[in-house]
Amino acid sequence: MKILFFACLVFVSFLSSFAMAKARSGPVKVLYLETGWVTTDDQIIVPQFLQTLKSYDLQITRSATYINDFDGSQLTQGQFDVIYYADRGQGDYIKIKEAAQVAIRDFVNQGGTFVHEAGFPNLVAANPSLYKTMRELLLFDTSTESCQCYFSFIPSPESQAGLSFFKRISMNPLDNFECILEYRNGLMHAFAENPAELAVQNTTFASSKDMVAVRKVGAGRVVGINFRFYFDVQACKAQGKDFLQFYANLLHYGY
Repeated sequence: MKILFFACLVFVSFLSSFAMAKARSGPVKVLYLETGWVTTDDQIIVPQFLQTLKSYDLQITRSATYINDFDGSQLTQGQFDVIYYADRGQGDYIKIKEAAQVAIRDFVNQGGTFVHEAGFPNLVAANPSLYKTMRELLLFDTSTESCQCYFSFIPSPESQAGLSFFKRISMNPLDNFECILEYRNGLMHAFAENPAELAVQNTTFASSKDMVAVRKVGAGRVVGINFRFYFDVQACKAQGKDFLQFYANLLHYGY
């Protein structure tokens, strides 16, 4: 009887391990959503950048529509793990449809990951009544100040998420990081319940150190990035490989 019981335990353990391995097999599938205003250079640089990320166990689909025309229907098919909101400009011209907002919110609540760049906070702040549905997914407060600067940044102390973002990176801290197009110095949002966690902070500015935050929402998670990336890896010089790894780590968060 004891032998049978032990055999059953081994079998159940095997099934559990198999299920976990199956759930984690294959690349992380990302839907790449842009705000618009893509330049001629972007038409070359961005696809090359996204293609390069395939070697980081990522499968990235560039949305056929910009965020203004996105209706969320692609998210009902269960074919993505991550939505990446890429801030490519356009500012107040962006109006995310209510159907798209509901689809993104439900996607996160049901276990998906939403990653947003720096323009998202200003968009929501400019139209608070329009974006009530997505307020829980916004991890930084708005800021009118920005700069195109080089940064040095590090994982926040005691942040497991921050440590995961620096896996397989040769530079820690990332000194004079040249892969940032624009930095917004808004602070991480203080939620009354279920607070966000500061994962990455910069060591360049004393007034605002908040660079990347994470938050659990429903069964899913949000990664907030307080800057816009510069996707020309060649222009990042020696940090190109570390930049790609850092970016890939952000998209792999939770998987």
